[in-house]
Amino acid sequence: MNRWDGWFLGHRQRLPDIPSAAQVFPVRSVRALHDNSRQRDNAQISAARLSIVMLHCFQKNKRTKEVFEMTSQDRMFSASEMPDRDWWQILWPDPEGIVKTLGVRCGMEVVDLGCGSGYFTAALARQAGPGHVIAIDIDSEMLERARVACRAMTNCIWCRGDAMELGRLISDPVDFVLFANALHGVPDKPALAKQVWDILRPGGRMAIVNWHPIARELTVVRGKPRGPDTRLRLSPAQTCEAMEPPGFRLEAVVEFPPYHYGAIFARPEESVR
Repeated sequence: MNRWDGWFLGHRQRLPDIPSAAQVFPVRSVRALHDNSRQRDNAQISAARLSIVMLHCFQKNKRTKEVFEMTSQDRMFSASEMPDRDWWQILWPDPEGIVKTLGVRCGMEVVDLGCGSGYFTAALARQAGPGHVIAIDIDSEMLERARVACRAMTNCIWCRGDAMELGRLISDPVDFVLFANALHGVPDKPALAKQVWDILRPGGRMAIVNWHPIARELTVVRGKPRGPDTRLRLSPAQTCEAMEPPGFRLEAVVEFPPYHYGAIFARPEESVR
């Protein structure tokens, strides 16, 4: 029996082995267009052929651009399903209450790691002010959506970057890191834990929001199964195992019904940066 199992009442059933890496979905190619008509005159055929060549070149260049821009972080989280804002709100109608429950306080310097479209970013900014929120995401389009969603906030800092390079992105220690709905897709979880450890001040905290290890077909939102593959979902005990190597200490596990929990970890005061 894992030594964490006794800590979590109600979370004793373990998942099967978790894959060491998230499943990678290749970039889809666009179907080639064909002109089967041989009844057109020479001018029409030439024009059609030219259009096909131009479209093929556009598609090839677009696919090349997509492949070029796909970083290790994109592949890392490709197994995660990005929710739309509507069912995000169904799951968490009170994001400010969530971040308050997780321990964000006035004046904190906070990192919203993998901020996505900014659903929690604005709530973090309101709760932490006059402290700042550094919102980090690898996806420039999502980061821009977050910026728009938080346009009324004056204490947000926007950063496009890789979660596995936090030490390069964050120069000064922070008080709090939120990582919501993404840990299941990280291949090297202890390495990510070390990255977070290195940017937290002693006494700082990290909160991880995860899907409970419930079968995906049972986590229904707006009539459809949602969230990551069942095999990727992590119990609180498995989350602790991932965060333990640098020295994080588990402080609390809080429930966010119907399908999520939050695990709050502290970097001990006596730890040396």
